[in-house]
Amino acid sequence: MASLIDELVGVLDKENSEYETLISLSTEKTSTIIQNDIGQLQIIMDREQKVVDKVNMLEKQREDTVRDICKVLHVEPQELTVRVLIDLLKKQPEEQRKLQDVHTKLRKTLHEMVRLNE
Repeated sequence: MASLIDELVGVLDKENSEYETLISLSTEKTSTIIQNDIGQLQIIMDREQKVVDKVNMLEKQREDTVRDICKVLHVEPQELTVRVLIDLLKKQPEEQRKLQDVHTKLRKTLHEMVRLNE
């Protein structure tokens, strides 16, 4: 089970990095739009698409890992959230801390993305 948790933490950490890249690209895109640089805008949008493709791949990996964790725990995937999993890891404080840390980091990053998009 610990290896599945480590795998999940790794995937979530990679997703967070990709979302941070999207935030950076979004900021860059805003200034490019203000400068009316259509050529540079296309380059940024191409880079964004590559990042979105990576996020989609990581999302698939995350779903597969969660499915494996659910098999071990004998629960349905729709019943298992990261918060529930964190609670279930009370007897494994190291894994619990890692998952909590990456979950908090990812939530902050996604909140920043929402803020920028608004």
